[in-house]
Parts: sequence; C-alpha cells; structure tokens
Amino acid sequence: MDTLTAPATIGGRELPRELLESGGLPDDLTGASLTVQFEPGIVYTISFVDELVLEALVRRHCDRLVLQGLSPSLQRVAREAAEDHELSDRLVLQG
Repeated sequence: MDTLTAPATIGGRELPRELLESGGLPDDLTGASLTVQFEPGIVYTISFVDELVLEALVRRHCDRLVLQGLSPSLQRVAREAAEDHELSDRLVLQG
C-alpha cells in the first residue's frame, strides 16, 4: 500500500494528478491500495477532493483508496464522488 500526504497548498484540479505522479505511482493502479493523509489545520478544497477520487478510482483504477483526516464535509464530497461513478465500495474514509 502506498501512502501520500496531501500537499499544504491546494488549488486546482490538476493537483491530484501531480500528487500521484510525484509519489511515483503508475497510471494504472489496478490491484493497488492507496492512502492519502490530509493534514489537520489545512483547508482543502472541494475540487481537490473530488478530483482525487476521480483520478485514483476512475482514471487509474485503484482497488482501494483510503482518505485519512478529511473533515466531515469533505468526507461527504469524497463519498458522493465515488457514488457518482458507482465505486463507493472502493473508498475508505478514516476520521
């Protein structure tokens, strides 16, 4: 399982792709589990979380995406993004 930390500067839909690329992750994550840790006190945007779910689960076919430390409102965003693509079974949200 790969673990990445979300960057402190969030602002743009291209950043989730850049985060995964900077972590050295391949374009195809089939069979892989990925954890992204969100730091307390950092304000993350809805677009970043939405795009991260799309990039990891839809485009890169990650088997399991674990998001740690998201606020309750951003957990809802992540859940809705996964549900929109019928992939909620592959998303794990941890306080």
